[in-house]
Amino acid sequence: AVVGQEFWREAVVELCPPDTAVSASLQRLVRKELIGRARSSLAEADAFRFRHILIRDAAYAGIAKRRRAELHERIADWLERTVPEYEEIVGYHLEQAFTYRGELGTTGEAQAALASRAAERLEAAGHRAYARGDVRAAANLLGRAVDLPSAAGSPPIDALVELGSALAETGELERAETVLNEAVDRARQAGDRRGELLAKIEFEIARNMHRPNAEAEPNLDSVEQTVAAAEELGDDLVLAKAWKLLGERRNAELQCEGWAAALERALVHAERAGYQREADEDLIFLSSALYFGPTPADEAISRCEEMLERASRRARAGILTSLAGLRSMGGEFDTARALYAEAEEILEDLGY
Repeated sequence: AVVGQEFWREAVVELCPPDTAVSASLQRLVRKELIGRARSSLAEADAFRFRHILIRDAAYAGIAKRRRAELHERIADWLERTVPEYEEIVGYHLEQAFTYRGELGTTGEAQAALASRAAERLEAAGHRAYARGDVRAAANLLGRAVDLPSAAGSPPIDALVELGSALAETGELERAETVLNEAVDRARQAGDRRGELLAKIEFEIARNMHRPNAEAEPNLDSVEQTVAAAEELGDDLVLAKAWKLLGERRNAELQCEGWAAALERALVHAERAGYQREADEDLIFLSSALYFGPTPADEAISRCEEMLERASRRARAGILTSLAGLRSMGGEFDTARALYAEAEEILEDLGY
């Protein structure tokens, strides 16, 4: 029940005393139809599943909180040794262990270490979700990592920035702006110039994209100063975001060629930074600049099709949207509608 609705025999062995007849006990539960066999997500591991979630919940409810905390931490340790890539699940179990011990009044270094481990795993899982374009999962995981009590220490500025970005993309604009402003304040207090600039840029990008009529938009001069500050830092991720912000301001002034040129610079820095998520967004907006700008349709179609070959699923949806518009310029309306439909299906699946 601690492992979950589905569980592995090896995990049960790990959690039981050494002299427990685990296999025989599991077979009795199968015969009583409380559990059944399941297809395992782990190679060469026997898997089982509770016949109903209420059976699992009843079993779990019968475990004392102190015992639950111990078992959650032990299963997290086993998962880290067995399937370290299961960061989200490891983070969940560590989070549960921390929560139950907190409810029992546990404090001290061990509790702080538990909170830190949980935050690290949830943050890593959140970064992976954001990189693959699953913004709902990213907002959930990063939010939980950031919201862990102060025992985990202050969350990294990059995690706050990415959380703010994910929240904006799921439509939680007010919370996104609050998180990004918090990132600015924390970075400033810590004397972290890079973090402060990164958070400020992300705040402006989110506001420009999701609140296009917001007051006090930064003018082009101030954005160019931001790019210059990023150039001084020499950090590729900050530079990628700064050039993207400049592109957005060019776009707001209907300078599509300037928008495309800025995005080309942003793409170079995003790829240098190894930040695929940022590179994907640059590809999406670059396809929009090709669509709205003066580039001839045939030339823009060719470029968009080339970009599709290197695009993630999220980037594919954005490029397909521009490509659909370009195809319709040539009268290929059935093709255009099919491209739009594919893009919409991808975006809905990813939580946009």
